[in-house]
Amino acid sequence: MALIPDLTTQFHRDLAAPEWLASLASHIGRTLASHREYQTSDATGIVFSGYNEDRYMGPNSVCKFFFVVDALVVRRNRTLDRDRYQAWLRYEPRTGTFRTRSELIETRELLEAVAYLEAQIKAAPSKQHVDRLACPWCASEISIQFSPSGDSFEFRCGRHGHFFRSVAVSEPPSWWREALGVWRRLDGADDATA
Repeated sequence: MALIPDLTTQFHRDLAAPEWLASLASHIGRTLASHREYQTSDATGIVFSGYNEDRYMGPNSVCKFFFVVDALVVRRNRTLDRDRYQAWLRYEPRTGTFRTRSELIETRELLEAVAYLEAQIKAAPSKQHVDRLACPWCASEISIQFSPSGDSFEFRCGRHGHFFRSVAVSEPPSWWREALGVWRRLDGADDATA
């Protein structure tokens, strides 16, 4: 696992010494190896902080130790095709360790499975059918939210965040309206269902 720092504050640049980067790369490498979704743990990525202003670097700041790793993971066949891994982490300065707060897994297989889930949701005959769908990797329930205006929905792995997708729709299914109980028109007025 190779990491390139993209850190803008002096505090972060001082923190990201070679030993710190090696420790973070080791943490990410172990995490990748533990995920059966990935074919290898060979990856290259960047580390950055969403808090890149000096005003967040005070002595009592907690967010100054929040980091993001965005990595491309080599596939077994070693082609130019890569999978993606993102992790939101917190560095624990007292112990010199990292704790993954959340992660996003994007493999070709997972993206294909999520596309299949999307098609199932769009073709579902009822909300009960959608409620039975599960995450293709961990089999936990999926979390789904429908836009009250009827023009989109979002769905994700309900437990581990393995995927997230937002989908625009031109014609929502009839059961969608029944599940919501009210339709919010684009002009903002509520259109109660009969």
